Amino acid sequence: MKQYYYFVTSLPKITFFDTKLPISPDEFTLDLLDVIDPKDMVCLTALRSHFDNINLINRLENRDEFFPFGNFTKDELIEEIKDPQNLLPYIQNFLEKKSFNERSYPYYSLENELTLLYYNYLLSLPYPFLRKFIQFDYDLKNFATALSTRKYKVDRSKNILNLHSLSENLLHNNSPDFGLGYNYTWLYAYVEMFEKSNLHERELKLIEMRFKFIDEELTYDYFSFNQIIAFYLKLFLLQRKVTFDEIKGRDIFEKITNELSNEQNIFKDLNN
Repeated sequence: MKQYYYFVTSLPKITFFDTKLPISPDEFTLDLLDVIDPKDMVCLTALRSHFDNINLINRLENRDEFFPFGNFTKDELIEEIKDPQNLLPYIQNFLEKKSFNERSYPYYSLENELTLLYYNYLLSLPYPFLRKFIQFDYDLKNFATALSTRKYKVDRSKNILNLHSLSENLLHNNSPDFGLGYNYTWLYAYVEMFEKSNLHERELKLIEMRFKFIDEELTYDYFSFNQIIAFYLKLFLLQRKVTFDEIKGRDIFEKITNELSNEQNIFKDLNN
């Protein structure tokens, strides 16, 4: 236990304003193996599965891009797709249905379907702070997507994930705040920023809002496993921030304007 407390207190502070990662996600995961209860590794495995999802969809849609931060190497993932044995249950279920030409959410793209299954899996885990962050992250992404679909006149139903009752507002309400102004304290500030800023600035704002949520939730939490989860989340948020530059922002904007009639989820680059 002393080793765990020492590990937590020795973690470097990560802020939104940092310009480089203090440690790689792989190094952090290896260090964790010696200090936390093995049963808690399921939480870190689940978070890393975000990249397995991206890599899986890229493979299924014949794209070469591969992100190295998941639980599986490229070769391992290829074998798992053929014979799922070690993938998390929601991915196994996804692949099994696909093999029989079945879909859990046939009106979504494959990526959005897997994302919704992933959110439901994370919300089932016994980590209250993680569930609160995932709920916040889901609402934030959905709201940002709703504003973009409205601005570019794209079908909302194929891009907004309907995880809870308030999602219906994003699908059907046409008021400036989608009728949700009283439900989210951050909503009006984001709407105002969305109208005035470019795509790059909006992406950075979304990352900053996630940092702020984590810090506010754990203001008086110093040593619990929540600090491990928070550090891991911040690592990937910071990694996204330092790699998301103006050029990528322009690339995404061009992709959006060139694919307004595409039935696929054209906002996926905004939602990673």
